[in-house]
This record gives sequence, structure tokens and C-alpha cells, in this order.
Amino acid sequence: MVSEWKKNEIKELKKLLKEYKVFGVVNIDNIPAKQMQQMRSKLRNKLLIRVTRNTLMKRALGKKDIKNYINKNTGFIFTNMDSFRLCKLLERGKTPAPAKGGEVAPQDIVVPKGDTGFPPGPMIGELQKVGIPAQVEKGKIYVKKDTVVAKKEDAISKDLASVLTKLGIQPMEVGLNLIATYEDDKVFLADVLKVDDEQIKNSVIQSYNEAMNLALYAGITNKETIGILIGKAHREAVSLALELNLVNKETVGIILSKAYKDALTISSKIK
Repeated sequence: MVSEWKKNEIKELKKLLKEYKVFGVVNIDNIPAKQMQQMRSKLRNKLLIRVTRNTLMKRALGKKDIKNYINKNTGFIFTNMDSFRLCKLLERGKTPAPAKGGEVAPQDIVVPKGDTGFPPGPMIGELQKVGIPAQVEKGKIYVKKDTVVAKKEDAISKDLASVLTKLGIQPMEVGLNLIATYEDDKVFLADVLKVDDEQIKNSVIQSYNEAMNLALYAGITNKETIGILIGKAHREAVSLALELNLVNKETVGIILSKAYKDALTISSKIK
């Protein structure tokens, strides 16, 4: 027998899937309850965050392929914004957080060269233990050079996490990590949705310029090239007419000007 609350929950989830255009699966690992509440409040007008049992969500989804991406600690998002905007919104909503140890570095973690602010003492040993070259200068502990203490996807040890926290370095990000979305009967994975706006813009500009150059070279006329091609044809026609000394309203002024300059040159060379 399926309990009544489970039936009601599945019914409510199915209703939300019909009501909203986009459904998203997010990872909610290591998000404190307080911060989750803050995110729900902040994003209330843009999306609905729902946390329920994975089994119930899968039942509500039926045969939709996105249910294959639901596992472990996942939450669910319902929204009417498109998948790309949703991904960008969630990425911008992430905040720096200290490492606790045991996490995977999201990117290279660098301890910068310079004054740590710590006086001589046990701290210098802690730094050296995790591979950070340190020495005492002017009564303070200094890091000798910029040091990569963990590369992207390396495990962060508890000792390293402790040192980073003391140095005020927060390598982690806390927020909703998008796994996949379901929109227009298609599944979009997060890797596809994470696009660099500036890179896309530059690619479009480059493609436009290359297409324009090709069209102009081939003499293809369209609303983008017609003005440039007519201008080019006009300049070439005037140049040819001048070369042949053909007099018309386009060349007469130029021919007279050239004749006048030639006359002045000749005049300056004779008595």
C-alpha cells in the first residue's frame, strides 16, 4: 500500500511539471539549511526549489530521460526561464566558502606570495607541512612565492583546509550545482549550458566578418553587402574613367584639378 502523503506528493509534482516550462535537477550537497532557506527566499520570484524523495520525483517524471540524473542528494527546480538563463543564474548565486577537508578542489588553489600576518610560531610548521615555502621576515611569517597547493579535482586534506581557512582563502563555492534540465522534451546537461558570453560574442563577430569578406570577394549581393559593393564599383568606374580621360560629372572636377596642378608645375619650370 502506498501511503496517502506519497500519492499527494506525486500528484503535486506532476502538477508542477505541467505548470512550468523547465525542470532542473541540482546537487545540494554541503549546503547548510540556513543558506538553502536564503536561496529559496532570494530566488522565489524566478524559480521554485523543491526537495523531496528521489523515488517520488522519478515516479512523477514517468518515462522522461532526465530521471536518470537523479541520485544521492538532489533537489529540483521548476521555472519558466530557459535552461541557459537558469544555469547562469545559479552560477552567479554561488558564494565562496572555506574548505573543511575531504572536498575536491573546484579549480587550482594558489597561496599567494607575501605576508601572512602571523607572527613566528607553530604556523610556519603548518605551512611547510602542506608544501607552502615560508620563512620569518621582519617579525612575521612570509610565503616565499606563489604556491599551487592543490590542482583542480585534487582532494583537499584536512591539514590543508585548516591552513587555507587560517589564511582567509575560501576555495569552495556554496550554491546549487545544476546537473541537468528538461525543456521541450529534451535533456540538457550542465556542461552544455555553461557558456562564456564573451567567447560566444567574439565567435559570432568573427563568423560575421569572415562571411562578409567571402561575400564581398565572391560579389554576392544582399542587404549587408550591397552598399559596399556599389561603393566599390563606383570607385573603380571613376578610376577607369580618369585613366581614359573620360569627362563626365564625376570626373570633370578631378580632371580640371589635375590639369591645373600640372599647369602650375610646368609654369614653375619655365621663364
